[in-house]
Amino acid sequence: SDVCSSDLMLSCVRRLGRSLEDGNNSVQLKFESNRITLATRGEEEASEEVPCDGKAESIAFNSRYLLEALESFVEETVALHISNEHGPALITAPNSRLVSVIMPVRIA
Repeated sequence: SDVCSSDLMLSCVRRLGRSLEDGNNSVQLKFESNRITLATRGEEEASEEVPCDGKAESIAFNSRYLLEALESFVEETVALHISNEHGPALITAPNSRLVSVIMPVRIA
């Protein structure tokens, strides 16, 4: 699982979501050893970095669904549990019983 600041992740997804055009609302998350790079593709490419602890992998989500899932947590940190780029991801928080499930989108 990849652990990061929920507030920072939320603000990055919100900013990137504003740069998306209709019909293309995916945000790609690239996990590296100590950060997540969030990126969008549209008329203008945009990216943000969020410090995190986790393993290297890449996955994309619908930005609105990711935003809704993150907004449901009040904790300072969230953990993203990703099995592979095509399977569902779980979002959890320490000391919380809440679990959010989000399906990835395929990017060409």
